[in-house]
Amino acid sequence: MPQGFGGTNNLSIDYDPRINNGIFSISAENIISQNNFSSIGIGIRDSLNFMKAPLQLNLNNNTVYGIFYSDRNCFITYFDTTVSRKGTLILTTYDKTKRVIAGTFDAILFKFGCTDTIRITKGRFDLKF
Repeated sequence: MPQGFGGTNNLSIDYDPRINNGIFSISAENIISQNNFSSIGIGIRDSLNFMKAPLQLNLNNNTVYGIFYSDRNCFITYFDTTVSRKGTLILTTYDKTKRVIAGTFDAILFKFGCTDTIRITKGRFDLKF
């Protein structure tokens, strides 16, 4: 569960239908202290305008749909091809008129140099943009 620290915003959403045929990203932070934190993000960097829900997207080293993770010991960017990743992003709702996007996601990420395999399970979002 994302939790901000010291009054900071812990959840953000970016949506722009004019860039690259539609882009979208969500990021969340869990900051317990300066040395104990984690961040996660999911994103679509192209073609969102052509997608209709429900839709399942593959996050396996894809250059269009990506997942980001960061903590004290590991930094994994959205589209880093050196990262081994398996996962899905399921858009359950994408309504441009009501400006609502919702879905679920899961992923397993591994990067050499990180201390452990990252497992993200039962991720969920339901946001207005």
